[in-house]
Amino acid sequence: MKKSKAKRKHSTSILSRLLVPMLFVFVIQAAVMMSMFLSSDILKKSSDNAYGVLSEKVLNRKILIENEMSNRWTRISDLHEKVLKVIKTELSRNNIDLYQLANMPELQNRVLNTILPELIYTIRRNYVTGVFFVIDAPSPLVKTNAFFYPGLYVRNEEPSSYSSINDDLVISRGSSEVVQNHNIALGVDWSPFFTIVPNSHDVAYRYFNAPIAAAMKYPNEPAKNLAFWNTLSKLDPLSDDAITYSIPIKDDAGNIYGVLGIDLSAKYIQTFLGFDELDISKKGMYCMAVHDIHNDAGTFLPIVFSSIARNLNASHIPAFKVERSNYKNVYTIEEVSIFEEKYCLAIEPFHLYQRNGMYENQEWVLIGLAPEASLLSFSVTLKKIFWQSVLVSGFLFLAGSYLSSKHISNMFTKVVLKLQNSDPRKIVNIEKMNITEIDTLIVAIENLSASVFNAASRVSTIIEKLQVPIGVFEHNILMGTVFCNSIWFKLFNIQKYSGDSVLKTDEFYKLLDHYEYYINSKDDSKTIYAIPTGAHGMVRWIRFMQTKENDKILGIALDITKEVEDRKKLELQMNYDDLTGLYNRAAFDRKITEVFKQKHLGICALVMWDLDNLKYLNDSFGHAYGDTHLMSFGKKLAMLQQDRCLVCRRSGDEFYTFFYTFSTSDEIKLILTAFWKDIQETPIVLPNGENSRLRVSAGLAWYPYDADNQADLVRYADFAMYDVKHSFKGSLHEFNLDVYKKNYIMIHGTEALNQMLERNLIEYALQPIVTSGTGDIYGYEMLMRSFAPEFKSPEDILRLAKAQSKLHKLEELTFFGAMETFVKKIEKGEISKNTKIFLNTISSQVLSEAKFFEFEERFKPYLSNIVLEITESEPLNTNFYDLKNERIRNWNAMVAIDDFGSGYSNESSLLFLSPNLVKIDMSIVRDVHKSLDKQNVLENLVSYAKKRDIIILAEGVETIDEIDVLLRFGVDLFQGYFFAKPSFDIIPIPEERIQELNRIFSLY
Repeated sequence: MKKSKAKRKHSTSILSRLLVPMLFVFVIQAAVMMSMFLSSDILKKSSDNAYGVLSEKVLNRKILIENEMSNRWTRISDLHEKVLKVIKTELSRNNIDLYQLANMPELQNRVLNTILPELIYTIRRNYVTGVFFVIDAPSPLVKTNAFFYPGLYVRNEEPSSYSSINDDLVISRGSSEVVQNHNIALGVDWSPFFTIVPNSHDVAYRYFNAPIAAAMKYPNEPAKNLAFWNTLSKLDPLSDDAITYSIPIKDDAGNIYGVLGIDLSAKYIQTFLGFDELDISKKGMYCMAVHDIHNDAGTFLPIVFSSIARNLNASHIPAFKVERSNYKNVYTIEEVSIFEEKYCLAIEPFHLYQRNGMYENQEWVLIGLAPEASLLSFSVTLKKIFWQSVLVSGFLFLAGSYLSSKHISNMFTKVVLKLQNSDPRKIVNIEKMNITEIDTLIVAIENLSASVFNAASRVSTIIEKLQVPIGVFEHNILMGTVFCNSIWFKLFNIQKYSGDSVLKTDEFYKLLDHYEYYINSKDDSKTIYAIPTGAHGMVRWIRFMQTKENDKILGIALDITKEVEDRKKLELQMNYDDLTGLYNRAAFDRKITEVFKQKHLGICALVMWDLDNLKYLNDSFGHAYGDTHLMSFGKKLAMLQQDRCLVCRRSGDEFYTFFYTFSTSDEIKLILTAFWKDIQETPIVLPNGENSRLRVSAGLAWYPYDADNQADLVRYADFAMYDVKHSFKGSLHEFNLDVYKKNYIMIHGTEALNQMLERNLIEYALQPIVTSGTGDIYGYEMLMRSFAPEFKSPEDILRLAKAQSKLHKLEELTFFGAMETFVKKIEKGEISKNTKIFLNTISSQVLSEAKFFEFEERFKPYLSNIVLEITESEPLNTNFYDLKNERIRNWNAMVAIDDFGSGYSNESSLLFLSPNLVKIDMSIVRDVHKSLDKQNVLENLVSYAKKRDIIILAEGVETIDEIDVLLRFGVDLFQGYFFAKPSFDIIPIPEERIQELNRIFSLY
């Protein structure tokens, strides 16, 4: 009795028993729907698609503008040749140098008059807003560091307009006589000359100074390769902001004649930036910007803006930083305060400069900006629709479940037996038994069966409408049935079932076992299938996952074919060069690093290859043929690829081959000899029908003979290539350590020079100059010494400074630094106030007006002590010398010719400079007592000097025999190791040396 009561106490109604499982099924189905939706990455793909569309629009716009830049706006190579020819013809005809043109206005006008029609033709053909031409023949201004430069500047605010009488053009720079000859209007800001501050980094002058500096740094480069794009500036104060493109006017010998270029106004560029394509609400913007890819690469400086706000320009928006998003080339702005809402940016770089060029750190980009809310509106809408469908279907499902449970509450056990024998692939249909209660139960069972079947169909329908290839199954363990949606059968190529179906458990797992052969990989969470599609070579990749919940097993099959193919493509792009199929540089670096981790490397060799004349082929026959040339050589190198050889395309026309774990170097040399012979014998037919052959240069470095580590091996092979390209082009050279040491400072000393000049890492040693009659100290020469360990001698510094166009800065540091050291010695009482200071100056350099003024104010009491040594290691700039000479005379100081008898210091310098003092070069002084020829030169010089009261100083004196001859011919002053070496401290000259000097002097 008690047991029966306990059962009734814990029993529940049929309604409760049925409703609770229904709720459980609904939760599972809802969870499956949400998991499938979220795992499908549809939201991410929608967002990626929006980002991709933005990025593609910006890329297409960038390509359009880049084509205009390269194919139309910058087509001035022909103009360069015409201008160069005109200038050189006039200089040759009048037998003058370029700098003399500054004082010949009539000749200037003749040159400008000839060139002006070419400029007018170019401005109309290229559709630009301005064309300018500047001759490097400056005339100095009074009390300023700026110079007047002759030239022409033609402007056209509306490039699309045309007038046969040129009344749409104005000339802002140029001689009025030339302008009148061509009947063209003068601009309101007209000037006959360009006003430029040489060597200035000011943006207003970079259109001139940057190409000039590039031409000086790379004298062998063609003018087109030295072109410079300048950011917004104004050549005229009253003109619109414009960017400029300029190239140096130079010949093949490296002689520079000026600058030629075009300008593009900001307003004109805006016409190419169709911002309304970025966003349907027209809130999008285009921006041309520039950034430094080496320093703070994430900061961009706006140049030109194009948006619905027509008055918006670069001055309204400061430089901004961006942060990368999860999508390639898409970024967001960190400073949200710049705009009222969050913007997404797509950034595409312009390819304006060649790699490893002078301006490689300056990268121009096109930025497309669109509001993030507008860009991702479709993803937000998609998410909203999904949740609404889940809620509506859930409500309907729960309502139907409740009604069905009410009808089934009177079900009898007999119906269960008939249910067990029913076909699981069909909706249950039980014959009526003409009993009200049983018929009601049967109807309830039929409704429940239909509801369950339709609920599964709704899941399948939702998946199909989402257009995501997801197959699902549900295995009911108690009933021994498996429901599969139609997509499941399509993914596994099962044609027996075309729609949603319910299978017996054994039948389902028998089908699944059939595909065990196609399993690619398997772990605890998933199985990856690679199933043939029927098409030749085509495979469908499927990710299969399943989970067990209570008495059911739920599984999904997802088509990941595109994901797998994209991953393979990405791996290829990450490791192989698209053009040649060889390793790219990143993959090569990884491979060679792995090789160097081996304990026994044996003999290794790194060869760096460089295709000769590729630029000529590209320019002559097009880049398509140039790519064919690269592929031909790549195929040749690919034949070397083996277990002990790595081959890669480094960049452009440069390739690497690395041979490793060989027993002897002769084995590698045999391979290279055979390969080189094969290259030499490989014929190539050019597009014009001419026969040619592969032309290549190569540099070779050995391990462990040359280098014992990877970094040095790469650097030495690179240097060997550099050496062969500048000596015996078209051959293979091995690394030479002596040549490397000799040229190391020119290749690797740039940063050390910059640090030395910026931080003033220079000190000055003093070497005494002795009077012949008394042995008294006449003065001290200030000799430059560097703290930087890279520079072994002042000659290294001067050589590199000249190559880097830094002589002007070195001249300035020498003037101020040497004088400051000298004054400190006087103030400490170490030397007399009347002692002379010998300052070395570079003949091709001069201080600016402002620096001269600062120098005079700072060292005014000691200006008369100066003896300025004109160091003529290069030709004398007469204009600069005149400026220096004027200062020297005003200071009541002296001028000396240094190293007379060497370099450019000769009789012509003696006549032109009229010095107070001449320093005889040590090449004449050394062993003068043994050479009658040297004594004859010395006699003539002393005879000439004495008649003109010029003091004679012999430098480099080391022996008493040399002093004997020098005194006999009448030399006045001595400097050399015989008396003292250069020192940072004032060291007295040994008394015995003074006595020997006086003894010899007394004999004459």
